Amino acid sequence: MPKLVVNPGTPQAREFELKPGTNYLGRGFANDFKIEDPSVSGSHAEIVLNGGAVMVKDLGSTNGTFINRAPVTEAALQPGHMLRLGGVEMLFHDDAPAGVPVNTTVAGLTAMPPPPNANGIKVTVPSAAPPVPRLSSPTVATTFTPRIASTVMTAAPPAPPMAAPPAAPPLAPAIVPGMVDAPPGMTTCKYHPKTAGQWLCQHCALLFCSLCVSTRRTEAGTGYFCRKCATECVPVKVNYVAPKEKKLKEYSDVIILVRSLAFGFGAAVLAGVIWTGTAALLGFVIPGLFCWLTGVLCGYAVKLACQDRPGVIFSLIAVGSCLLGIVFGEVGMALTVGYFGFAIWSLMGFLAGLFSAWRIGGGDF
Repeated sequence: MPKLVVNPGTPQAREFELKPGTNYLGRGFANDFKIEDPSVSGSHAEIVLNGGAVMVKDLGSTNGTFINRAPVTEAALQPGHMLRLGGVEMLFHDDAPAGVPVNTTVAGLTAMPPPPNANGIKVTVPSAAPPVPRLSSPTVATTFTPRIASTVMTAAPPAPPMAAPPAAPPLAPAIVPGMVDAPPGMTTCKYHPKTAGQWLCQHCALLFCSLCVSTRRTEAGTGYFCRKCATECVPVKVNYVAPKEKKLKEYSDVIILVRSLAFGFGAAVLAGVIWTGTAALLGFVIPGLFCWLTGVLCGYAVKLACQDRPGVIFSLIAVGSCLLGIVFGEVGMALTVGYFGFAIWSLMGFLAGLFSAWRIGGGDF
């Protein structure tokens, strides 16, 4: 079965078993394989299994998709290829045994299908034959008919079937020379609390993942150095178990659309209430700031309702909810402090709110 091994060759290696059809990868909840890493986009890439072909396609991610360090938009994925999404590396392999072609030979030569003969002579070549001694010749039976002779070679016994190659053993974490145990109570990266630590800075006494250390050529090869104090780090062994992810309830497309509309409308009403309440308490408001905050609130509401699915339809719902929330806030502000209108700063906040709603509601933000 085709599989992806995340962080191969490390103690934190884990496998994803790909299913037939389309497999979505990314940081969002709606993906088939959720990858908790800041360098991975909400909907980063998809892998399509169609028979024996495996295709990977980038979905407009921020940090790109790479195969063997080469950036790709859509390309075929072969066993042994190293796939990288952002800063996360994955090894693709397929442990299904592949068929081995069998060559049929006569006297050490590959047997080819005979070409058509104008004289009607038919020659049957055995599928496989043992090596023929140099001084002997195959038995030939010749039958003569008027103007046509048919020559038939006696068939040799079939060769025994070849055994399929054994499946490759599962990948095991590599034993790195010089690996040390982690300090007591430390298991995760300093800057990525959901990622296991892989390198220890002996000067800072902190753990870092592969994204948080810098590489440099040394006499012994490639060295890994702390970005904070430039001290060379050593590989570390930690007992870290990733928390089990909570499986979200799956909804149909119609339910997702209804949820997005309802959440967007609720966020617009909430923004209008906050806008009106602030004006009543303070006696004034800053329309530009509130326009932007309304866009952010409506965008996140739609993002939550659609389970982080990208799409123009969700961006439009978020923008419409933002406009409705601004109308509610302006009406409430006019009733409370008697002010209604836009200045130049209000127009800038209005545009920033619409942009934020568009990007957050249905984009990768």
